[in-house]
Amino acid sequence: YTVPTGTPQWLESHSDITACEIKASSVDTGAVIQTVTVPYDGTLPSPEPSVTGLECGTEYNLQIRLQYKGEHWGPWCEGSTQWTLPGITMSVTDLGETFLG
Repeated sequence: YTVPTGTPQWLESHSDITACEIKASSVDTGAVIQTVTVPYDGTLPSPEPSVTGLECGTEYNLQIRLQYKGEHWGPWCEGSTQWTLPGITMSVTDLGETFLG
């Protein structure tokens, strides 16, 4: 999962925010797969932050919380359930060209 580019509108007017944290948890087990901390100084970093280690075709709960000046973390949001794309398997069945030498 990759965070969209640009500064979200809801963040633009909050100069007291110093970071955000993104958490991905398994819907089936509730286990936290990864938590990513993203520093915030008025714009999101480049390249965009991403959550790695997710399995194909799996349902996850994504949550975010904000850190305010003084290092106080806000509560986790309710979350959003998202599915990763199914895996792709490829195999070669025919060759498109034959080179004669």
